[in-house]
Amino acid sequence: MLKYIIKRLLLGVVVIFVVATFTFFLAHAIPGGPFTQDKILPEAVMHNLNERYNLNAPLYKQYIDYMVNIAKLDFGPSFRYQTDTVNDIIARGFPVSATVGGLSLIVAIALGIPAGIIAALKQGKWQDNASKVMTTLFISIPGFVFASLLMYIFAYKLRWLPAALWGAPNQAILPVLALSAYPLAFIAKLMRTSTLEVLNNDYIRTARAKGMTRMKVIYVHALKNALLSVTTILGPMIANIFVGSLVVEKIFAIPGLGQHLTQAITNRDYTMIMGVTVFYAMILTVCVLVVDIVYVFIDPRIKIEGSR
Repeated sequence: MLKYIIKRLLLGVVVIFVVATFTFFLAHAIPGGPFTQDKILPEAVMHNLNERYNLNAPLYKQYIDYMVNIAKLDFGPSFRYQTDTVNDIIARGFPVSATVGGLSLIVAIALGIPAGIIAALKQGKWQDNASKVMTTLFISIPGFVFASLLMYIFAYKLRWLPAALWGAPNQAILPVLALSAYPLAFIAKLMRTSTLEVLNNDYIRTARAKGMTRMKVIYVHALKNALLSVTTILGPMIANIFVGSLVVEKIFAIPGLGQHLTQAITNRDYTMIMGVTVFYAMILTVCVLVVDIVYVFIDPRIKIEGSR
C-alpha cells in the first residue's frame, strides 16, 4: 500500500508539473498584460511595474522562477490585489468554496444514491419514471439557468431566501441546491444502472435461492458492488465541487475561488490564474488517490499492487 501511495504521489507531481507548464504559457499568451486595462500610464510607471513583478525578464526566466516558487508552494503576488499574495487569496477563498462544495456533495450523495437504488428496485414503475425525468432535467439544464431559476422563484417571487451574498446559513441554501443538482442527477443515474447490473448477476440469484430476503440481498451483496461505479467518479467530482463552480459563485456573489479565478482571467492576473489552476490540480490528484485507496475497502477483491 505504501509503495503504491508513493508511486501515485510521484505521478501526481508530474501531472502538476505539466498543468503548471501549460497554464503558464497559456496565461502569457492572452493578449495584453495585467496593467493594460488600467488608464493609460506613463511609460516610466509601466516600466517600474513590469520590473517590480519581473515581467521584463525573458519568458523562459519567468517560467524557471515560477516553477521554483511552485516547488516551494509559493504562488507569488497578485497583480491586481497588491496587498495580497495568491496564497492569501486562496487561503481566504478556498474555505468558502469548500463549504459550499462540501454541503453540495453531501446533498448529492445523500439524495442521489437512494434515488438511484429506488429507481432500480422499482424499474418501470412511477418511481423509476420520476427519477428519469428528474435526472434528465438536472443534467440537461445548464448550471447558470438552474441557479437563475432558483433565485427567481425562491428569492424574487416567494421571497423565502436571500438572492445572494454569503455569511448567514440561509444564504447557502440556493447555491448548494444549484451546485448539487448536476452531481445528484449523475449519481442517481449511475447508481440505477449499476444496481440493475448487479441485481442480474448469478450470485444475487444464488443468494435469493438460499432463502435470503430481498432487502438483505440488496444491502449485504448488491449495494457494495453497485457503489464501485459511483466511487469511480467521486474523485474528480469532489475536486470540482470543492474548488467551486465559477458560474454559481458569480451568480450568488460568493467570495470563493471561482469568483477570484473569473476576475483573474478578466484582469489578466497571471499569477492568480496559474495559482488557482495548480491548486485545483493538487486537489484533484489527492482526491483521485483517496478514491483509489477507498476501492480496496469497498471491495477487498480489488488489489492495487502485486497481484496477477
